Amino acid sequence: MGFFDLPAPVFDILDRLMAFLPELIKLIIWGLLAGYGSMALFKRFSNQEKIQGLKAQVKTNQKKMADFEGEMNELMPLVGRTLKLAFQQLGAALGPALLVSIPVIFMLAWLSNSYSLVQPEAGDSYLAEVHTTLDSGFNQADYNWENTDRVSWGADDQVWGFAWPAEGNDLIFNHGTDNILTVSANDISPVVHKKQWWNWIIGNPMGYLPADSNIDQVMFNFRENKILEVGPGWMHGWMFPFFLSFLVFSLAFKFILKIA
Repeated sequence: MGFFDLPAPVFDILDRLMAFLPELIKLIIWGLLAGYGSMALFKRFSNQEKIQGLKAQVKTNQKKMADFEGEMNELMPLVGRTLKLAFQQLGAALGPALLVSIPVIFMLAWLSNSYSLVQPEAGDSYLAEVHTTLDSGFNQADYNWENTDRVSWGADDQVWGFAWPAEGNDLIFNHGTDNILTVSANDISPVVHKKQWWNWIIGNPMGYLPADSNIDQVMFNFRENKILEVGPGWMHGWMFPFFLSFLVFSLAFKFILKIA
């Protein structure tokens, strides 16, 4: 589990409470929660009085610039003061904006793991492809699979088919007597690899391969979760409805909470 995965159990509980709702509605609700949370935190940690004062000064100077009819050399000091005020306004808002984005990143990490792929059912057929950088690093006779009632190797020795195990019956990939990978029936990811530095930030829900293994990664052909069936492909996944909801509710709460 990586740093941004720490709140995942809490998100899981909230998501299960909404289990009776369609995924699209749940993503809209998650967008609402993210929008409200980010705006409420921004109001709490930003100096609203200072930002509003700077904003008013910028508008006043912009009006003076629009009404100015003198020489260019007389206008430049006003332009300079306006730019200075604008950068001060940006500086006053930037720190709190970066701070309140952190909870949203926690949510994005969880949403990616929970909504990107279709959760398999017990007995569903899937393929996995084993990748190695060594030409002689993989020999199917050296490996075996446990807790699946069907394993079939393809024409390529590095591709295998299997039946997804039932809940509580982990899929186990062994090299002789050494465990290479243990896959929980409820944790899925398109690829499993050796642990990298970024996994301390965002973890892989399916775990990792041993650092000394000849196998570099195992890729699974899980199906992409399509939330929407209309529009171009980039609209089909979880990101479009979530970010659209997040944007709409953020703007709405900005107005409701009277945030500068």
